[in-house]
Amino acid sequence: MNKPSETLKDRLRIALSKRNITQQDLSDKTGIPKSSISQYISGYAKPKDDRIYTISVALNINEAWLLGYDVPMERSQVYDFDNVVDQRVMEPLSPYQYKTDSYKIPILGEIVAGMPIDAYENVLGYEDITLDMAAKGEHYALKVKGSSMEPRICDGDIVIVRVQPDVESGDIAVVFVNGNEATMKKVLKHDNGITLVALNPIVYEPHFYTNEEVENLPITISGKVVELRASF
Repeated sequence: MNKPSETLKDRLRIALSKRNITQQDLSDKTGIPKSSISQYISGYAKPKDDRIYTISVALNINEAWLLGYDVPMERSQVYDFDNVVDQRVMEPLSPYQYKTDSYKIPILGEIVAGMPIDAYENVLGYEDITLDMAAKGEHYALKVKGSSMEPRICDGDIVIVRVQPDVESGDIAVVFVNGNEATMKKVLKHDNGITLVALNPIVYEPHFYTNEEVENLPITISGKVVELRASF
């Protein structure tokens, strides 16, 4: 993991300036004594994890950014995909869900690696990703259900998905069919359409969609599967 590019005191000064908030304002918002905030800004002291979280929420900044890492300043938001995602994932993480060497992302629910199903019902828990991974974009996790992506991806496995509207041909992606039914498949692109392919063709045959069907159904890509966390 890359080392912080700046110190916390530098980032805190920048955040206060950009938010047009004084040390006293921050103290009033967080309940942290102004004398402690002054020590953080001067570099004489460093806040503990719970205060890093509290300050980050008050200033609406990314905890990793505050610690000096090369990530966006703004707090990460989980996309709600037209409100199909449980709104609880939009709530801030508690201090106990935050670690300085990693970033928490929600497991938004189960995805059937077979026929499309209505997307994500609830938050099942959280997974850690590295700060380097978090710096590359928004991520979420899903728990796999079914056997159509075996033997590579099995029932009960967790996949990490990077939010992006398109993928390369041959990538495994989370795809929405008919607008709100989610499935996980390998995406093969053709001049006249796309094919969604299961890794286990015995369970689920490849399904081809014309360019017109992609446009009208619609078929949309939610993100690329970038990591597999297998269960044993």
